[in-house]
Amino acid sequence: MEILAELRDFEQFTLNELRNTSDTFSAYGLPQAALCKEAYDRPASMRRDDMTEIHRLRLQGAQRLYGFLDGNVFHVVWWDPEHDVYPSKKKHT
Repeated sequence: MEILAELRDFEQFTLNELRNTSDTFSAYGLPQAALCKEAYDRPASMRRDDMTEIHRLRLQGAQRLYGFLDGNVFHVVWWDPEHDVYPSKKKHT
């Protein structure tokens, strides 16, 4: 339920406001070699041809949600509770 509460909180912001936060929202170009192989292979089978980015919402701690934007709608593709989909250099140092 914590995830739903955080997502509800995100709804209070415009997409531009989320984009301007330092850690909450990020976009990564596709293809992206830094994504773990399993995560990279999954969105390739789910996205439309015109999707060139995968987006990330940072939740509490290491928890992340990855997905695609269609207008202002965030379509969740990957739940990453351990921050393994797009590993951080900080995590491994």
